[in-house]
Amino acid sequence: MISSPQKNPLTIHFCNSLLSKLAISIVALPLTLVSTPSEAAIIKQYDFESGNYNGVNRQYQDKTCSKSSDYIDNSLFDIVDSPGGRSGKAVRHNIENCDERSEFVVPIGTLKAGEEYWIGWSMLLPTNHNTPGRESYTITQQMSFQNTCWVNANGPNCNNLLKLLDGSIVPLKGAPINALRPSVDGTSLEYHLFNYLSTDSQGRHLFELKIFTMPAMVNKWQDFVMYLDLSSDPNEARFKLWKNDKLYINEAVRLLPPGVGNLGDWKYGAYNGEPGNGERTLYTDELRVGDSASTYLDVVNPVRRSKLIGLQQNPSSADFQLLAAEESSIDAASVPEPSMLAGLLTIVGAALSLKLKRN
Repeated sequence: MISSPQKNPLTIHFCNSLLSKLAISIVALPLTLVSTPSEAAIIKQYDFESGNYNGVNRQYQDKTCSKSSDYIDNSLFDIVDSPGGRSGKAVRHNIENCDERSEFVVPIGTLKAGEEYWIGWSMLLPTNHNTPGRESYTITQQMSFQNTCWVNANGPNCNNLLKLLDGSIVPLKGAPINALRPSVDGTSLEYHLFNYLSTDSQGRHLFELKIFTMPAMVNKWQDFVMYLDLSSDPNEARFKLWKNDKLYINEAVRLLPPGVGNLGDWKYGAYNGEPGNGERTLYTDELRVGDSASTYLDVVNPVRRSKLIGLQQNPSSADFQLLAAEESSIDAASVPEPSMLAGLLTIVGAALSLKLKRN
């Protein structure tokens, strides 16, 4: 007589749990999920692995109090070994007490009105990113529409209006700056987002300001993906922002007023609009800009992309947001080992075949 093998309850529970989650993933899986950068239209891509910044536009003040010989062309940054547990190179931005900015720029004219874009980049805030820690006008990413307001404060598109929460309207000098701002301690971020509403008989554009908050971390890489639809149709124009694969902003917002052909400088790095309020230091890496043919996976940091593809997940899909509610984050421990992944892909293939037959 052949006895039946004993069933391990823990094994049964693990398998049932695994198959249950796998079934959810299969149902949610879009057939066009996995794309590669070679299939997308990547406009700009900088990873700094070669140790130089060839092709990168830089912006910094003409006068600087920083005299370090490590800085490249007096631009207040240098290329260093990547911190935060990642390999390769990264950019270290540093502005001292009297400095204003150390930023990399996506050139004017790249991001055109009426088009869609995907932009990915990574940022690490060290513990001492804000020294001595004073509250001030600190920005790590910013963008605005094309203008020359810094040359002529009364020039085209410079005398604008802002609608406050109570409905009152006040003057808004210069073009509004959409910006990512870290807290002094680096544990939270704010995104200031301006939405175009209308233009009056004097040619002044009326905007409203929306402020979004999200948690942040020091000494950890934070990977951002931004989606821009620069349509003039308020029903189509949209702004989305993910951080570490979680969607924090999904807003119908028109960034460009009428008559403006493109977004001005899209910048990231370190900016202090009030020099004299201490030193700022941060690290950036992996800047990618893609057009409408691109996807989230084409521009997100390669470390995160590899994990997402291994898990067959795309944070820009609605289905991913349902899964994210159950699995709050994706870390290295959640990536299957190669042998396990092969088995899972076999199950996925069979399940998809069944699903297609049913349809």
